Amino acid sequence: MRYPLVGENALGILATGGGKSLCYQLPALLFPGMTVVISPLISLMADQVRQLRRRGIQHAEYINSTLSIGEQRWKMRQVMERKVKILYVSPEKLQQEAFMEQLVHIPISLFVVDEAHCISQWGHDFRTDYQRLHACIRQLGNPPVLALTATATEAVQRDICRQLAIPADHIVLQSINRENICYDVAFLSDEREKEAVLFEKLRTLKGPGLVYFRSRNSTERAFLQAQEHNIGRCAFYHGGMGAEDRMLIQQQFINNELDIVFATNAFGMGIDKSDIRFVLHYHVPPDIESYLQEVGRIGRDGAPGYACLLSTPDDGVLPGQLIAEEYPGEKQICGFTAFLKPHRGQTIQLTEQEALERWALEVQHLSILLYHMERMEWIHRPRRSKEGWEFEISSSFPEQCGELVGAVFRRRNERYDKLEEMRNWLSKATCRREALGRYFSQEHRTALASCCDRCGIDMKLYERQMPDAVQPQERWDWRRELDLLLPVS
Repeated sequence: MRYPLVGENALGILATGGGKSLCYQLPALLFPGMTVVISPLISLMADQVRQLRRRGIQHAEYINSTLSIGEQRWKMRQVMERKVKILYVSPEKLQQEAFMEQLVHIPISLFVVDEAHCISQWGHDFRTDYQRLHACIRQLGNPPVLALTATATEAVQRDICRQLAIPADHIVLQSINRENICYDVAFLSDEREKEAVLFEKLRTLKGPGLVYFRSRNSTERAFLQAQEHNIGRCAFYHGGMGAEDRMLIQQQFINNELDIVFATNAFGMGIDKSDIRFVLHYHVPPDIESYLQEVGRIGRDGAPGYACLLSTPDDGVLPGQLIAEEYPGEKQICGFTAFLKPHRGQTIQLTEQEALERWALEVQHLSILLYHMERMEWIHRPRRSKEGWEFEISSSFPEQCGELVGAVFRRRNERYDKLEEMRNWLSKATCRREALGRYFSQEHRTALASCCDRCGIDMKLYERQMPDAVQPQERWDWRRELDLLLPVS
């Protein structure tokens, strides 16, 4: 916190629940100008603003794509009239020229990059729009920058500091060891056994808790199965649901109206609930960083909590498929570049719908290609438009697409390597806590209660106290009772 207060750039690496939000919210109230907070998730922005207002801080707003045009205009008027102290926006919003043209007229006292690992190509959740933040910072007059994340390896730390001009000695590193979390891995033979163990744990574990899946359909299926197992007060949550439905589930969980949420990783980031007692993983996360962030939602109140990953021999199949789907194939890449070649030296507009229909390029595929082409100087000044992108095609745009294919596939293979590191962590015979620490170049040994399945777990710490079984009553026999009262001599 001391770095932004004296106008200097800094990187804070604090464990999940370690007070990252406070590092900018308190200084923001002291600064004369506005604090801009870059947040990757729409639900996270809304939840942060709601929390601030509950605490009496009314001068906070968020602007994102879920708002109507009228709502966005009203909020921008509040910004322009300097009635907003903290403004949450997505990195994609900063790529819109019209938005930046208004924002440059507002004095910015602090520029916060939340979930800063997204800026690094070595990070587990790389977002291409984060890479363009340095240009936005310059446009806004180079205000002090505070980058925050819960998970960053040494390589990611160096990349964040390089891109955001943060001195290496301005890194504040907190141990990522959450001493109150017990790490368990249940090795199971097949899907049927995995389902049986899942619902047995849901019946016995102290709640509330979260169950993470890697696909949307799996969350819905688990919810229906829970009904069959008479497990109530539960719901499913994923990014394909409407914004209002997602918000309702979040609020019900926070208000203790739900005990269990079956969710994809779209749920939980920034949720202000301190008493989550367990997190179960039905599928293997794609990397150690994602796993640590998701289990980090346990026990922010400091009480003991339990994390269990349910593992079967074919665990790597689904995460591997999902990684493959995130990246365009060679045919798509070559088709797209063939379209661009005749337009050398021109500025073109491309809608996301056109990219999908012509080359089957999803929104993320297109962002990845434009990011790599900008780095290789095949295109210049890409910027988001209302329905897609506008960019200038270099006059030296190459004839062949091989270099671009290689760049995309190298990044995809790095993701596969991350998945393999996650699977190696599962199979190691050593202490899981110590192995997590080594991955982040830290030493972890201490645990508040049980440590992990390799060191031994006392499950009584994490399971509900079940009532003693009621002894069956002996059937009353009036003849026997009468004999006892009036014995026959």
